[in-house]
Amino acid sequence: MKKIFLVFGLFLLAKTAEAKITILACEPEWASLAQEIVKNKAEIKIATSADQDPRNIEVKTVLATMARNADLLFCSGGDLESKWFPTLIARSYNMKIMSNESNVLLALDYVEKPKFSEKENADKVNKDRAAKSNARVHLNPHNITKIAAEFTRRIKLIDAVNANFYQKSFDDFSKKWNEAIKKWEEKAAFLRGVTFVAEDDSWDFLANWLGLKIITLVDVQTGAKPNVVSLHNVVNLLKKNPAEAIIFARFENKKNLLWLRDKTKIRMILLPFTVGGAANSGDLFQLFETTISSLSTDCSSGTCKSLSVQKQTDSNQK
Repeated sequence: MKKIFLVFGLFLLAKTAEAKITILACEPEWASLAQEIVKNKAEIKIATSADQDPRNIEVKTVLATMARNADLLFCSGGDLESKWFPTLIARSYNMKIMSNESNVLLALDYVEKPKFSEKENADKVNKDRAAKSNARVHLNPHNITKIAAEFTRRIKLIDAVNANFYQKSFDDFSKKWNEAIKKWEEKAAFLRGVTFVAEDDSWDFLANWLGLKIITLVDVQTGAKPNVVSLHNVVNLLKKNPAEAIIFARFENKKNLLWLRDKTKIRMILLPFTVGGAANSGDLFQLFETTISSLSTDCSSGTCKSLSVQKQTDSNQK
């Protein structure tokens, strides 16, 4: 009888050791980052896809169930998920995340915040604008390093048995990631100061990282949607200050951008924006490689040409 209980006890211990923790990522970029650290030691679920605007998500039963079974929620924070995140928490009935803040990781909390003057601090509109524009922090790869470090710290606390494994994964990822950033920045150096057009301020972190100049179509201070007058104002602006291209993501409403392209004859570039948002963007490394490559190449004439080579040629001819 003792042998039976001993065998049964060992069986239970083995099953407990095999049990995987569950991570629910609000966006594909955080699922990809989590995967880099946990490998096969945890199960990762995603609340949204690259085809969805994460600002407008309905909390259905399937999503609530995923949150109910999660050991860690990994989201962007700020204004991005504010419409549905509180509902998700409430409907999850998950005491691990409802009673323990360390089981909810918001990426925005671990990157540099914008600084305001005394006047701007008193201006609610400016503070709201900053919260919105700073939600998609993953588009600056330097932020990924900081967020990965915090994710690793959290996951080691939740799953102490695999703590050494997670730390090794982070160390390997961090080294590879920092080497990749250097290559991306070298390849994209010629883009600094180049003007682009975008739907709204979702691309701010990418622009700040690469030194791009983006003309937005949406008045982010007032929250006004583009109308005929504002679009014609953009057309007039582009006549004086031509842009290299119009950049857009797969989930964005392209009606106004297509109208603008037809009026200005400026080419459009589909950028991944998040993991899975375009071809060859299946993980974080591919996301940035494809983004840099797309910004650096013009295929609008039927044959692709390198803009960096073209810019160097134009510079030599001056």
